[in-house]
Amino acid sequence: MWGTFLLGADDQVEMPADAQGSLERWVTDEPSECGIEGLERMCLVRDDIDSRVQTLVSELTST
Repeated sequence: MWGTFLLGADDQVEMPADAQGSLERWVTDEPSECGIEGLERMCLVRDDIDSRVQTLVSELTST
């Protein structure tokens, strides 16, 4: 089954009534709220998303 993943808390999306799969929101920490900017910020966001994707891959391949 397919899923749709939203990054962040701001986007508001409703799945069509006939949509198949699931809608999941991944709320990531925003490093800039802690004063972390530039490349360091981007690396933290990238690593968080990568970790979530790796977990998802493990879940999908373990069944």
